[in-house]
Amino acid sequence: MSPLHITLRPATRADLPDIARLHAAAFMTFEIYHWIMPDRALYPEEFYRYLLLRDKLLFAEPHIRFLIAEAPRAAVEDAIAARAGKGKARTAESDRDGVRATASRRRDGADRQECGLTSADPPQQEMVTLAFACYEALGSTPLSTRWRSDPSFPFTSASIDRFLLPLERAYVRYFLNHVADYSAFTTLRARFAASFADVPGERLLHLQFLITGPQYEGLGAGGKLLEWGQELARREGLCMGLESSYAARVFYERRGFRKVKELVIEEWKEGRGREATITPIMLWEPQGMEGTVEGWYGAR
Repeated sequence: MSPLHITLRPATRADLPDIARLHAAAFMTFEIYHWIMPDRALYPEEFYRYLLLRDKLLFAEPHIRFLIAEAPRAAVEDAIAARAGKGKARTAESDRDGVRATASRRRDGADRQECGLTSADPPQQEMVTLAFACYEALGSTPLSTRWRSDPSFPFTSASIDRFLLPLERAYVRYFLNHVADYSAFTTLRARFAASFADVPGERLLHLQFLITGPQYEGLGAGGKLLEWGQELARREGLCMGLESSYAARVFYERRGFRKVKELVIEEWKEGRGREATITPIMLWEPQGMEGTVEGWYGAR
């Protein structure tokens, strides 16, 4: 079976519903969401709308970039069937014409150069979104400065979103909310923000999210998105940091990350007593920068 040809491209605003669906599917089992959104399974549509609104807010920030991993639907279905032993994948020859990148979209020009992505012909087959990543360029690094001044970024629409979306979020929070514990979320956000607060000079590329659709796990999309970020960090002389789920920490460790500390959230469960949720804080250092973070988090 030939490897699935996965294409990376910058996300557009039109991708956000698909991104939020992947988000919702993955976060149904993310340990930390048992604490901040305990009733999300009872209100799945509201949970999805909450994540869609959150993703829109992030997308409107000029120092943040979303990246999509996609492949032709027919090839994906064959790969899944072959992996499950239920069928045979088409040959590479039969799929050759279908493996194309999605046509150029908003953010295509400078973003593609920044991301190391190349333009391609329009797709000949329907493409399916397998995974996405959300990268944040922190501080006043050269990368952050370039992203914040990128002429391909839709500053006008983003400015409107940054004004209107918080109003929508407030309305949802105070009048429509059934799933979110906002006090818990505020506490969690503050503790996450402090995870890398001691990084000197903010020499960090922060991976906000790396989400693969549960049905697409094992196809290589997540690894490819992570490799993109590692290559960008290597070129920029940055480390990469993230807050992992406990289940995903092995995925990152296999790709050169190490756990620098753990964020422990304790809560009281009626009838079960006190329970703890552990979130590993992971760090990756490019070759030649090993040990430069010694002392940021104390002894290893």
